[in-house]
Amino acid sequence: MLAAYRDARKVVEVGAGTQWAHALALAQALPGCEVVVMDTDPRVLEAPKALRAVLADAFRPQRALYEGASLLYAVRAPEELQAALAGIARSVGADVAFLPLGQELTRPEGWRHEVVEGWHWLRAPS
Repeated sequence: MLAAYRDARKVVEVGAGTQWAHALALAQALPGCEVVVMDTDPRVLEAPKALRAVLADAFRPQRALYEGASLLYAVRAPEELQAALAGIARSVGADVAFLPLGQELTRPEGWRHEVVEGWHWLRAPS
């Protein structure tokens, strides 16, 4: 699935906290791509320099932070965050990927849904 984003200019991890392993792996796998980590926890600003850290709340989205992103993703995303990501992604034309928190799962209408290695991928509606 990652191959679909090899030309991405920007990907955004929402709710990154201080766990940057996925974002760092993306930064390495997608050279030239801006990898943004965002969270409401100010410790996100301590992220490694390979990442762009932003203090932000997905439930009060600032559209400009997501503009130009090909992919929005979250690790251990509760159902309400999954729905928020889908709404933001629809507004900027991005796809969504998430590892759900437990069995919580939202399936927004019109999105193509695929599961790969536990990750739920939602492709933007045409």
